[in-house]
This record gives sequence, structure tokens and C-alpha cells, in this order.
Amino acid sequence: MRSAILFSLCIVVGLGIFLRQVWGRFNLLRAARPVKLFDRIPERIQAVLVYAFGQKKFVRPEAAIVRETAAGWMHFFIFWGFTVLGVQVLTMFARA
Repeated sequence: MRSAILFSLCIVVGLGIFLRQVWGRFNLLRAARPVKLFDRIPERIQAVLVYAFGQKKFVRPEAAIVRETAAGWMHFFIFWGFTVLGVQVLTMFARA
């Protein structure tokens, strides 16, 4: 009997903590304002090419200052390795 009460108390406390966190995030979403997503399209496409596909954030010269050059290049090659692997898997599925 005592373990059932203790278990129920743990469930109630856990749900309370979870609901409090969800409520805080919900309030952040309600406070957000809409953003124009379709302005500056050429600039946005260039940013995707440079930062997402080019991985500029990880292979920039400033990374050498904080001695993260090796980690940045490893991230670059891992990203492109998985990208090539993903394209190969999609091609094999398409051939089926």
C-alpha cells in the first residue's frame, strides 16, 4: 500500500514538473510574432549554400583562434560523407 502511494506521488510530481515546463514553452510560442519568410530570397538561398552546405561556421579561420580547426574539418567531412551516403541510398531505392 505504501509503495502504491509513493508511486502515485512520484507520478503526480513528475506530471506537475512536465506541465510547468510545457506551459512555459507554450507561453513563449504565444509571445512570438510572425516573421516574413519570403523576403530577401536570394540572400537566404546564398546563406543556405554557404552555411548549410559549405559548413562555413565550422571551417572558418576564426575557429583556429580557439583551437577547434580539427573538429570543424571533421564535422565538415562527416556531414558530406553522410550527405553522399544519403544520396546513394536514395538512388538505390529509386532504382529498386
